[in-house]
Amino acid sequence: MAEHNEPCCVGTVKEGELQGVSKQIGDLETYVVGPSTAGTPAVLLLPDAFGFGIPNNKLYADHLARHGFLVAVPDIFHGDPWKKDADFSNFMPWKAKHDVDHQMKELNILLEEFHLLYKPKSVCCIGFCWGGRHSTLLAGTDKVSAAVVAHGSFVTEDIVTDVKKPILFLFADQASITFVFINICG
Repeated sequence: MAEHNEPCCVGTVKEGELQGVSKQIGDLETYVVGPSTAGTPAVLLLPDAFGFGIPNNKLYADHLARHGFLVAVPDIFHGDPWKKDADFSNFMPWKAKHDVDHQMKELNILLEEFHLLYKPKSVCCIGFCWGGRHSTLLAGTDKVSAAVVAHGSFVTEDIVTDVKKPILFLFADQASITFVFINICG
């Protein structure tokens, strides 16, 4: 988890031709790609703060789909992702507009509808940065089979200790979340 006095999200914008389609699932526009046969393993990919603003999350979904997964990438920001060139001093006001509790309610509805539409064998989630907190929260429920958190933001000890499902945390160099694990495991 990066300190919030400087942006951690300064990566590159990837290029490529998108393979999926956009569908409304619950209240969320959702990029869906991959085999839709009942019994297919599925991935709920929870984006970084750039969401649908850049193609990276969708291109990664396309990559997973090429390996046999049905992948859903919801627009949890409703068309208002963090802009790559935005002034970071505006981040906290932007963050306040995107309530995680509300996003989790929308994700729970999406997962219910996703199961009805596609009947996947299982659903695992991958959360990048912003989506890392959501992925950790979902790992504390029976809504997913497993979770991955890649450089998760706003992941706190209280939600980590509630995890019930297998979860993999991938940390960036000097991420302060590692200290949470020292306190829990050490």
